[in-house]
Amino acid sequence: MAVYLVIARRLRNKLDLFVFVFLLYFAAAIFMLLYILFFSGDPITFSFHPVHGMFGWINLTPDRLPLELWMAIVCNIIGSTGFIAVLKYFE
Repeated sequence: MAVYLVIARRLRNKLDLFVFVFLLYFAAAIFMLLYILFFSGDPITFSFHPVHGMFGWINLTPDRLPLELWMAIVCNIIGSTGFIAVLKYFE
């Protein structure tokens, strides 16, 4: 966590917020995809199946929609992006 904060603080001064967040989330998605494909041992299919499908998150069932909105709006936009946005004002 400390290494991430040091790197993020240095890069945040040089990059626009949206460019930095895009690169951060893109890298995280690639690393998670590689881990799931090669190290998890779980069967992964390129389908829309909600449990083992690569695109299962697209199935917006009524019980999953509030959770996905909460994760997208509160955790990512307000939490992570807000924290990254104020990093450039601290030494």
